[in-house]
Amino acid sequence: MKLTNLNLAEILASSLSSISEIDTGIALSPEQFKFAIIKKMESHSLVNHLNPGHCVVLLKNNSIEFFIDFLALYFLGVTVIPLDESQHADDIERVVLFSRANLIIDSTGTHKRYTESQSELVGMAIVLFTSGTTGTPKGVLISKKALVLKLETLQQQISSAEIKNSLCFLPTFFGHGLICNSLFPLFYAENFYIAQKMTIEFAGNFSHFISDKNITFFSSVPGHWEFILGFSDEIKNDSLKRVHCASAPLKKEKIKHILSWLKLVSFYDVYGATEMLGWFACRKIESPTEDSVFDQFWNCEHKFSNERELLIKSPYMFSGYWREKVSTLDGFFETGDLFEAHKLVGRSKNIINKNGIKINTDELNSAYLRSNILVDVATFPIDDAYKGEDIGVFIVLKKDKTIEAFRKYCNDHLSILHYPSRIIPTESIPKNSRNKTSLALLKKIFMDIV
Repeated sequence: MKLTNLNLAEILASSLSSISEIDTGIALSPEQFKFAIIKKMESHSLVNHLNPGHCVVLLKNNSIEFFIDFLALYFLGVTVIPLDESQHADDIERVVLFSRANLIIDSTGTHKRYTESQSELVGMAIVLFTSGTTGTPKGVLISKKALVLKLETLQQQISSAEIKNSLCFLPTFFGHGLICNSLFPLFYAENFYIAQKMTIEFAGNFSHFISDKNITFFSSVPGHWEFILGFSDEIKNDSLKRVHCASAPLKKEKIKHILSWLKLVSFYDVYGATEMLGWFACRKIESPTEDSVFDQFWNCEHKFSNERELLIKSPYMFSGYWREKVSTLDGFFETGDLFEAHKLVGRSKNIINKNGIKINTDELNSAYLRSNILVDVATFPIDDAYKGEDIGVFIVLKKDKTIEAFRKYCNDHLSILHYPSRIIPTESIPKNSRNKTSLALLKKIFMDIV
């Protein structure tokens, strides 16, 4: 397939920002960025013979090369599967086999795998795989139409002045970092800066970087603020206009320190889901005494079930789970989050929110049981100042098996994301009065132990 006038017209008509890598200092102007994308489009179409219906696993996260490849595939109509390059090879291979990916692109080059196209992928821009990669992969299908609508919605809610000079240090393999904090500014801002991640070194230079580059916007998760508040000086100028924090309600004491650091900068607690392509609601935080009420929903309908679960629907929502039926109520997505008077109070689904990435505990339990070391297992969230939540696990070992053997299995077969921070051997898994295992019960027993 050769590049068509339609392919070229779309990218030439697009308004792209400049892009800069913080870790290397490499930078491209908008014109250089477009030229690099067009050259990569030619390579993918003429050398790799990619067409709509093909899919590519992309492993080069948080780099200019990642976005060149991503946008080249996007403009060609090829579906992109961004994955965490630090994942265990077993997890990556599980997704490759499930997706029948045509190519794998990583830091070492391009690796061809399957050849056929898949009709269900035509029109799909992205497949984001959830934490289900520990078992049967669960892919969230995102159409190009929905992605365009999402970016347009973000533009309606957030002004161009606020995102003029945007910074991202969130991972580009999930919706918050990829869609909201990267693609949105890449298409609508003037300058976009990408960092590998928030580190102590970066945090130590953070306020100076914001001042030097006149950064106007960045997004975060709660754990990032341990680095920023602990190692960064106060802001030196007034360029910063808007800051987001997503993934979990912030504690009031943390809010107090954040507002003090930000001074008069507009600060928002944003609420999102992969199935909704990231942020879809927010609240502006002006005082640490406010309740966590999400009062602004972005171009979407919402209601609450009898069990108080938030149900959401919008034109920009996902197209379903790949090869899996989606449970919806009249087209509304069931978030699994429980609200009272628009205040997030808990979850009906077994989810751990680690560094902004939602991990399904049932999938983790399946992964741990595959070790053939355990009789039974129960996973639960542990509060963590840096990560928001981390993974705790009660385990019942098989006869003659050891906790050291279980740790070795986790090291050898699971990614760092899925490795438990606390492992508690027990003779039986704790149950509540209805003989059920609940996250609340496990968490309470854990707190009693520690």
